[in-house]
Amino acid sequence: MNNSKRCIFPSIGWKYPGMALPLVILLVLVGFVFVGVGAYVVKNLFWSSQATVVQAKLYNAAQHGIEWGIAKLWAESSDLGTEVRTFNGNLESIEVVLSDDTPLRAKVGNSPPEADPGIKVDVLFLDCNYEYSGTVTAASDLPPQFKSGSGSGIIDPNAGTLVGSSAIIDPNRFLDLGGGGGKEHRYVIRSKAQTRFGGREVEIEVMVVMNR
Repeated sequence: MNNSKRCIFPSIGWKYPGMALPLVILLVLVGFVFVGVGAYVVKNLFWSSQATVVQAKLYNAAQHGIEWGIAKLWAESSDLGTEVRTFNGNLESIEVVLSDDTPLRAKVGNSPPEADPGIKVDVLFLDCNYEYSGTVTAASDLPPQFKSGSGSGIIDPNAGTLVGSSAIIDPNRFLDLGGGGGKEHRYVIRSKAQTRFGGREVEIEVMVVMNR
């Protein structure tokens, strides 16, 4: 009986003594590798999801700033200045002003009510009715230039891209906008949403056309 029992498990009991510990160590190491790979994948998925969520929050906050800016511009529409602004190299020189030459932001502010404590939104009101001062030329962050009363409102399709970065996103830049002769006044509202920590940001803008 005893001899037959010994033959059933020859490799465990007698042929390979001392193999149990290395096998256990190997299995533990393989387990650690799987755990490490799993943790790496989960971490990447987590941060990718977080980045997508933050991007969506920033865009929504910037869009909120646009809507707030449109409401403020409309509320002050009867008191907006109509004189041609002069760009001197600084965007503040072509900010929207009231009839007494006070910047609109001085009255309404430049930030909508806080919707997310981790995101700051700044809104800039720019007047498209401007000209250049002296030797100052176009800058990459300028809005498109539309001088009030300078034509029929029809933009020459062969004239090329309008001055200013916003012309690239304005789908109406080559269309007949009508109402020339000073009846229409164009503004650009630019909204920038930034995370208070981390330095991520989203900036969007929209052109607003008002009959004056």
